[in-house]
Amino acid sequence: MEIFSEAKTEIKQPDEEIVKKLYEFYKKYILYASPGVINSFSDYFQYLYATNSQKVTLDLKVLFTKLSKIMIEMRKDLGLINQDLGENGEKLFRAIITDFDEIMK
Repeated sequence: MEIFSEAKTEIKQPDEEIVKKLYEFYKKYILYASPGVINSFSDYFQYLYATNSQKVTLDLKVLFTKLSKIMIEMRKDLGLINQDLGENGEKLFRAIITDFDEIMK
């Protein structure tokens, strides 16, 4: 979660440093990850690649939904309960994103 502590909610393109850190994490975790985690990471990175190559403004709702799906899948792997965290776990970000409710409308 500390990867996102300096992220801005007005971003227009993926933050390259965050993407780089997530990719490094992914390379280490892939050996232990379930198919759900791997597929969620793939969906997230494909979204970043598409928005970056098309120079399209990121949709923060989509970004956080895809990212939280990764976390929900990881929590499932650990046997944790994900009830009441949103359909894709998007409420995992509610405590750290100032305008979360506005973004997720």
